Amino acid sequence: MSVSGAPVSPAQVVRAYFEANAALDADAVGALYAPAGEMVVNGVLLRAGRQAITEHYRQWMTAFAPGDIATVLGSILVDGEHAAVQAEAVTRGESTWLGDFFVIRDGLIQRLATYVNVGSLDDALASGARKG
Repeated sequence: MSVSGAPVSPAQVVRAYFEANAALDADAVGALYAPAGEMVVNGVLLRAGRQAITEHYRQWMTAFAPGDIATVLGSILVDGEHAAVQAEAVTRGESTWLGDFFVIRDGLIQRLATYVNVGSLDDALASGARKG
């Protein structure tokens, strides 16, 4: 752990990210991102900057109640500042497979690229995403 208490190893950051998502804690998710962090979904730059990312998660999480989301992580593969994980997200009984690719530096997410089935992106992309 760093002096600030933030996870340092990429695997710790990945686990903390999924734990904060499951807890519907947008502030905890946002705190894991670097100030200029990027959130990319299926090749589209969805949000840039910690504040925008935190607000995105806050808005997204209002649609769920505690226990609505469960995530089963596969192995976390780490190579330097890069981490990759396949995860199954079960939301209200519906299963979605995710491929998440993180760039983590100094204990913070610099970039998270998530690849997920397109049908679940309709609302996200309609909310102001831009190519990136």
